[in-house]
Amino acid sequence: MSVFRKSYITIFLFVLSNIYITDCFSQSGSISGRVSDQKGGAVEYASIVVNRNKGVITDSLGYFSFNDLDKGTYHLEAQHLGHKSQQKTVDVSNDVNTVDFVLIEDLSTLDEVVVRSLVETEERKVKKTGYKVDIVKADIYKAQPFSLTDVIRKTPGILVRESGGMGSSFELYVNGLSGNKIRYFLDGIPMENFGSSLTLNNFPVNLIKKMEVYKGVVPVELGSDALGGAINISTVDLKKSFLNGSISVGSFGTKRASLNGQYVSEKGIFATASGFYNHSDNNYRMDDVNVYELDLGNFQETISTRRFHDSYRSYMFNGKVGVKGKKYADMLYVAYTGSKNKKEYQHPETNVETVYGDFHSKGETNLFSLHYKKKWKKLDLKGNVLKGKVKRTIVDTSSVRYNWAEEAFLRSSDSPEGEVYNRKRIFIITDDIIRSTITSSYHINKKNSINLGFVQNYLKREGTDRVDEFNNTFQTPNYVNKIYGGISYDHKSLNDKLRASVFVKRFVYNAKIEIQEQQNGRLSLAEPKINKTGYGGTLSYKVAKNTFLKTSFEKAYRLPNDYEILGDGAFITYNPDLESENSNNINFGALYTTRFRDMRLKAEANLFLRFSENFIQLGAVGGPYSRYDNINNVRSQGVEASLNFKINPHFSVDLNGTYQRIIERTKTVNGLPNENYNNEVPNIPYLFANSRLTVHPFDTQKKNKLSIYFDSRYVKDFFLSWKGLGDVDTKNVIPTQFVNDLTLAYSMKNDTYNVSLSCMNIFDIEAYDNFRIQKPGRSFFVKLIFNVLN
Repeated sequence: MSVFRKSYITIFLFVLSNIYITDCFSQSGSISGRVSDQKGGAVEYASIVVNRNKGVITDSLGYFSFNDLDKGTYHLEAQHLGHKSQQKTVDVSNDVNTVDFVLIEDLSTLDEVVVRSLVETEERKVKKTGYKVDIVKADIYKAQPFSLTDVIRKTPGILVRESGGMGSSFELYVNGLSGNKIRYFLDGIPMENFGSSLTLNNFPVNLIKKMEVYKGVVPVELGSDALGGAINISTVDLKKSFLNGSISVGSFGTKRASLNGQYVSEKGIFATASGFYNHSDNNYRMDDVNVYELDLGNFQETISTRRFHDSYRSYMFNGKVGVKGKKYADMLYVAYTGSKNKKEYQHPETNVETVYGDFHSKGETNLFSLHYKKKWKKLDLKGNVLKGKVKRTIVDTSSVRYNWAEEAFLRSSDSPEGEVYNRKRIFIITDDIIRSTITSSYHINKKNSINLGFVQNYLKREGTDRVDEFNNTFQTPNYVNKIYGGISYDHKSLNDKLRASVFVKRFVYNAKIEIQEQQNGRLSLAEPKINKTGYGGTLSYKVAKNTFLKTSFEKAYRLPNDYEILGDGAFITYNPDLESENSNNINFGALYTTRFRDMRLKAEANLFLRFSENFIQLGAVGGPYSRYDNINNVRSQGVEASLNFKINPHFSVDLNGTYQRIIERTKTVNGLPNENYNNEVPNIPYLFANSRLTVHPFDTQKKNKLSIYFDSRYVKDFFLSWKGLGDVDTKNVIPTQFVNDLTLAYSMKNDTYNVSLSCMNIFDIEAYDNFRIQKPGRSFFVKLIFNVLN
């Protein structure tokens, strides 16, 4: 560990310990009470504001509370639309102080009251912690034909790299770290090994509520071996019954549909059902592709043509049945998730020189789970158990070769070759997964709490080939077992100016992997075992009324995934010698918010440093194949900034940008000087930015409303291969891109019905992505949405 990193940790722990010791000698009190109407009925969602700068809302029974208050006099005001506000003064001299409000109805205020919420939202609570986390609200993108990856890419510091259109593989970068270094969660449940039919680029935006994007340092509660960050997707809550759905059609034969419904009875019984369907022909135009002779392989010409074998289809169903609000459980339910997909491949994921016309894969996922949640006075407990089966079928049975001119060449009937492999195959890979998660929080007092997390993830993989009798891969069951345990101690000061956390995480990994060597067909056995311990902490301090300074550190570990070691059965080959990654992740940030009448400003900046060892990266190894390898030492550093400016109810602007450098820091390779030492890792953008202009041209209080969204994304040009090798002037460069999207959305009857028209890439520029794979040009989409609420 460098002197800088040692100094950072020492200073962090010194500051935390001194503040904690000082705070332990402070005293605090609380105020609690109930808001009712003149008939004694509970007033739900009433705002209780203390000293005009801090507020809460009442629950369904009208109760509220303020905790961790210094001794002194406080002025409280209760407000609720349609009632006269009421003020009271409370002298906090005891530990517990009770005050009740009885609000008098006043309908004349309905037309003149302007509600300005001083209530601390869940988003603001998370933002005030020392974690570098961005909250992405999905509802602001629901009118557009986006998947979750489209929405996530608009977050500062986030890159989403895809190898084509809908259904193509993708890689997500968070502050320079990518792939499996980033972990994904669905309502807190790890999505690892969920299969190709249940990924972020499948999910429609309409099925989720929000996403939390953690960068660098990940809370103990999200138990996983995340190296560079995590994304937690939250679906709808269970407060009320509803039904909503959407359908979208557009260019390249694209169709999307989703349906989401929920019933909640007065007795606390609930049932939810949701699902989606996606399809696209992905037959967009490819410019300047090379055509080769099919028999001799000689170059013929360069043409522009359409993709002809790249269609994608997927669908999913999710159902939940359970109870809530019971003495034995705040929430208890069982759930089932099933999904399928079919993906055609036009070319390998790393180049467009080789063309396919028949090769494809299928995926199927079936998951059953049990969920439990309960809060006691000081203890919160959540747990779930999941069992499922994930199947993937790879079909390579064609005897025909293709090129971009759609010419076909039939090989001799006795040739065993397929389009991709030396022998034809219908290879079925089946994963049986068992996963359990337990998280708990114990609140020692109002200032201090302890959090625990435990996750067990077991995967058994088997394979069978219906065509190639010599393919013995996975015929003997392989397994991978991961166990994670973590504990954190959280502290906040009495005046809520400081929040801090320290944590320790433990990772245990063992596996039995039997693979078939491609050259000689022999089987080899690998039994890797890994034991690692990570640690870190976060610190947030309120330096002014609307200004927070934040910092965080984590010594993080990430264990190799099964397909990084084994390959994916298609284009990624195995590498059983992969070692676990580790990284020292450091963030320094600042958050500022202010509001004046209808104007609102939120600005945030973050400096990030990542010192990574045994960095795992995907690289081409020849032909259509790629392989994950360790790069011994990589340093990622950069800065990201975001600005949200709401001018009035009619206009708002969102801007964010990122500058990053990802540097190879290995001096020698196999005892020889590394020619790429101190060079930037290729195929990763270093400067990119997003912007969004939102316009509501008419009265926003009307039942019908027009909205205009103009989104832009800028990516500075970057090298496809190592900068230090060869002549820089003749190197393959992914050019600068500036892509713009426009959406017009019209909502009717208070958002009950919505219709939108979107034009993506309106100027039809040539856009490229991972390994310089061309992305779709200009496209048009129409989307219809309905919302029915009880």
